[in-house]
Amino acid sequence: MPAIQPPTPKPATFDDAAIERLEMLLIQQALPAGGLPLEAVHGLFSAAIVGPGETVMPGELLPYVWGQDHEWESVEAAQDALDLLMGLWNDIARRVVNDPETERDVAVPLVALPTDIDESDPDSWNDDHDFPVGAAWAVGFMIAFGLREDEWEARIAQNEQISEDINDIFALLPEPEEDDEHTHADSLDAAATVQLAPDDEPEDPDSVDEALFDAADAEPLTFRERMEIVGELPYILHDLNLQRLHEATPRTPARREETPGRNELCPCGSGKKFKRCHGAPTLH
Repeated sequence: MPAIQPPTPKPATFDDAAIERLEMLLIQQALPAGGLPLEAVHGLFSAAIVGPGETVMPGELLPYVWGQDHEWESVEAAQDALDLLMGLWNDIARRVVNDPETERDVAVPLVALPTDIDESDPDSWNDDHDFPVGAAWAVGFMIAFGLREDEWEARIAQNEQISEDINDIFALLPEPEEDDEHTHADSLDAAATVQLAPDDEPEDPDSVDEALFDAADAEPLTFRERMEIVGELPYILHDLNLQRLHEATPRTPARREETPGRNELCPCGSGKKFKRCHGAPTLH
């Protein structure tokens, strides 16, 4: 009888090969159906993982990822795609807990960069460069933001630093075209369109539109400014995750020990009224 081989364990991390597979799958399956490119999916999942309120689960995000009308050819293909997405989700969730100040394995966003710059050399960040670094990532982030908008707004109102961080992410959003009617579609580039799934729109779509396009009223970011914000995203995600953990930690309000009334007998057995015994200020 042949020996039974144990199943091959799945890799603990979402490696480069898995990233490439997911990226190609999204190009082939999601973009033609109105779904998202990999960069936007990373922003979408990041916001869902570190966001406030009830967690936005991956299943709620699938219509945004693949497009509302997308259909799989087989159960096996759908499961393979789901496994890849969950690999990305778990990788982000694992990395956001690490402090960028002390750890190297942090939640670096998957953003496209132009080929003619050196990411590690700020001197190569030409301010005349018009490549919209981080735009697709910010669109994905803001889709998830819109799904828990009230909770995000409450968090922002209570924390000035979070407000500044979210404003920076908004600033990365792509500028709308001149003929854009500010619907729930936004051009990321010549080949891809991001569209919110019609059946899953938040209750107040106008407020989401306002959030998505407020950045258009501000002065456009320079390429250097975009690169600097993208470089801050691991810190922002880590801080937002800390805030999420703080909000999720149950806190029992401090309760005073029950004490007898001032005119009741002191429980020590002295026969005196409490105010004349252990309740007297001079005894405390």
